[in-house]
Amino acid sequence: MKKNRPTKEEFRRLAYEIGEKVFVLYENIIHSNIADFVVKQIDLKKIGSIMAQFSISVYRKQLDAISTMLDPNESNTGYQYLLNYELCYSSEFGFDSQRIDTSNFL
Repeated sequence: MKKNRPTKEEFRRLAYEIGEKVFVLYENIIHSNIADFVVKQIDLKKIGSIMAQFSISVYRKQLDAISTMLDPNESNTGYQYLLNYELCYSSEFGFDSQRIDTSNFL
């Protein structure tokens, strides 16, 4: 039986929900009281590989340019939470540095 592919909007919603769960799990590991350092590091490596599917890396200049789009309340575990990501990121093309102004930074 052939399954229907999700619409673009359904896919985005699903990816958001999964990504949110992944970051909650990451925060739980960070704040856990796992006594064995090695076990905690293994857990962080495992979740880190999954989190790579839901995160982007930017240069300092780009980070400074998008700083007004970051949520300081959610950016407390080593990752910055990007609000209004549509302004500089698309699921088809990834991070679009052409859409942000980095000309004011050296």
